[in-house]
Amino acid sequence: LGTLAGGIAHDLNNVLAPIMLAVEVLEVSDDDAAASRMLEVIKQCADRGAEMVRRVLSFAGGVGGHQRELDLNGLLDDVALMVRTMFPKNICIQRETGIEVWPVNGDPTQLHQVVMNLCINARDAMPDGGTLRLSIDNITVGDHYATRDQQAEPGRYVRIRVEDDGTGIAQATMDRIFEPFFTTKTHGEGTGLGLSTSRGIVRSHGGFFQITSQPDTGSTFDVYVPVADPPDVIARLDGDGASLPHGNGEVVLLIDDEGNVRSATRRTLETAGYRVIEASGGMEAVPLFKQRADDVAAVIVDMMMPQMDGPATIQALFEHRADLPVIAVTGLIVSREVARATNLGVEHFLAKPFTAGALLTTLHTLLQR
Repeated sequence: LGTLAGGIAHDLNNVLAPIMLAVEVLEVSDDDAAASRMLEVIKQCADRGAEMVRRVLSFAGGVGGHQRELDLNGLLDDVALMVRTMFPKNICIQRETGIEVWPVNGDPTQLHQVVMNLCINARDAMPDGGTLRLSIDNITVGDHYATRDQQAEPGRYVRIRVEDDGTGIAQATMDRIFEPFFTTKTHGEGTGLGLSTSRGIVRSHGGFFQITSQPDTGSTFDVYVPVADPPDVIARLDGDGASLPHGNGEVVLLIDDEGNVRSATRRTLETAGYRVIEASGGMEAVPLFKQRADDVAAVIVDMMMPQMDGPATIQALFEHRADLPVIAVTGLIVSREVARATNLGVEHFLAKPFTAGALLTTLHTLLQR
């Protein structure tokens, strides 16, 4: 399922990328009010499509989303407010407050989804009412504990606890609780994807789950999110088309096997004042670069290409010019790709579908450095 989801997501991102880039270019150049409204509709649809792709990848455990520094207290406050509004009045919501927690790096939308999934499961486990308790604290996991839990790594974590006094979980069910499509709910009431998706999200953040439950006594779900600050190499920046950074005629070598992506990216770069050399893959790009190595100011290269992929292309280019500024682009963020590129010295990444703002801001930052 993960392989299937990843393949579909990669293809969909390549479809969405030129749409999103083209819309932003047209927004700047078109003064017609009706056309602008239609462009906004197209942009919103593309944004929704991109978000759906990210959700599919979250289920597959293949992407960590756009992570930033978070105070999980605020996220838990939002969830508590929402469940108080949505849940039946016979369920009492207790939110422990006054605890200061360490900041974490995380995707707020994804982590919100995790906690909401747990709260909904707790609600369903209390059909006659009960108490749902939400709490948060700081936890340091030592080496001894980490050796007992294969998913845990030693370090500092923020722990979110979702606790209910509902029907509980039998051991036979506990063994399958994270299995995709497994559900104890009746047909039409559950898909069996809530907990499997949640585990994929938590793992993509470097965290883990801990569950305790007994039939007829309730359940406790603990979510551990690491405090560690991993480098955020994925750029998903928004930008106002009227105030995007522009170039001064610098030459950019653009390498991508998708013709539509190349076309839209080229138009965006040329509109912003850059000159572009196109290549449909690494085999074509390397000879082109040898001819104009001194002229090329930066390279934008797709990571997933046939015959000669992104990391191999980057390595070949670096052999001719070690200080070459590179932006690596991918429609599917895979840790081994990022690792291969970063090991070669690449620091700037873009995840498809990216906006014109993300592209131009990242390129401007790279060239300024």
